[in-house]
Amino acid sequence: MIALLISATLSFAEESIKPDSPYYLLPEAAMLRPPILTPVPNSKLTLLVPAIMENGTLRYLTKPEMLALPIKKRADFDQIAKKNSTKALAAIKPVIIRNSKNVIELIVLETNNQLAATSILAPDFTDRFSPLLGPDIVALIPSRDKVYLFPKIAGHFDLMARTVVDEFEVALHPVSYEVFEIRNGELQAIGVFPRN
Repeated sequence: MIALLISATLSFAEESIKPDSPYYLLPEAAMLRPPILTPVPNSKLTLLVPAIMENGTLRYLTKPEMLALPIKKRADFDQIAKKNSTKALAAIKPVIIRNSKNVIELIVLETNNQLAATSILAPDFTDRFSPLLGPDIVALIPSRDKVYLFPKIAGHFDLMARTVVDEFEVALHPVSYEVFEIRNGELQAIGVFPRN
């Protein structure tokens, strides 16, 4: 019986990571208490959570599922998640909002498939948006389906505080009301909007 259980576990582990597996790393609200997490630098409210897309819905991977992955395969998981974030980003048509002088004020990434938030973790994210916003990009992520991007220098992201908090509070899949910076492909919190 034990040998059968071990064999089944090893079989699951060997087959669980495939190049086309729908794995993602999700920025998520810490208040949701996901089973597995990676902290976002400087954040108290947001985590990165391993997830899988099943039947059009993202769900967290469980500890047993992650433990079943061979240790040497964790790097494979991360690579697949990054590849899937790149695919998610490529599928989004950004909405560019300009001021009266034709200067970009903000870019909105919006989806109805829960992949807008994970798209900011794509390795090519900075390459795609730094020509438009500069090398340091501010991201506001009220939900899995919506991300606001601003230039860090002269960006007026603070004017979005109430909107971001309101969207966070009514979101089916809330992420954060923190302010993030994306620099060289890395996400880190740089502030937080007041919730009241």
